[in-house]
Amino acid sequence: MENDRWYKIGMVAFIASGLVMVLMGFILDGHDSWGLILAGVIFIATAGIMHLLFRNRATKVTLEGGVLNVKGAMLNAKLNVSDVQAISLKTDVPYLSYGGKMFGYGGVKYLGGKYRNKEYGTYSVSVDVRDKTHIVIFHSGKCLVFNMGDAFDTQMMFNRISKECKNIKS
Repeated sequence: MENDRWYKIGMVAFIASGLVMVLMGFILDGHDSWGLILAGVIFIATAGIMHLLFRNRATKVTLEGGVLNVKGAMLNAKLNVSDVQAISLKTDVPYLSYGGKMFGYGGVKYLGGKYRNKEYGTYSVSVDVRDKTHIVIFHSGKCLVFNMGDAFDTQMMFNRISKECKNIKS
C-alpha cells in the first residue's frame, strides 16, 4: 500500500511538471517556447505510458468452461484444463528460486513474464513475491507458475483447478 501511495505521488508530480512546461511555453515569448511545450507534452505522454506499464501487476485468474486465464505482470496465459499434464502447489518458495528473467518484469512485489531456472527450465510466471505459495502447471510441454497474492486464495484456486482437471480427465 505504501508503494502505491508513492506511485500516485510520482505520477501527479510528473504530470504537473509537464503541465508547467506547457504553460511556461505559452507564457514565454521567444523561440524557446515551442521547446518547452514539446517537452511538457513529452512529460505528460511519458506519464501515461508509465501508468500503463507500472500500474498494479497483481495476478488475475479466471477458470470458466474448462479454460484457465492467467493475467498478470507481463503475462497473459490461456490454456485448456484438458491440456494440463501435472499441477502442484508449492509452499515456502524463496525469492531466488525463480531464477533469471529472460523477458518480463522483475520488481520488488511482482515478477512476470518468461523466466528460467533449474527446476522448470524456461517457464511463464506471474507472482506476488510476498506470497510464498504458488501453483505450478505443466501443460502442452510448457510450465506456468502463478499465485494469487495471498496463500489462502492461492490454495483455493489450486483446489478449484485440481477439481476441474479431475472432472475432465475422468
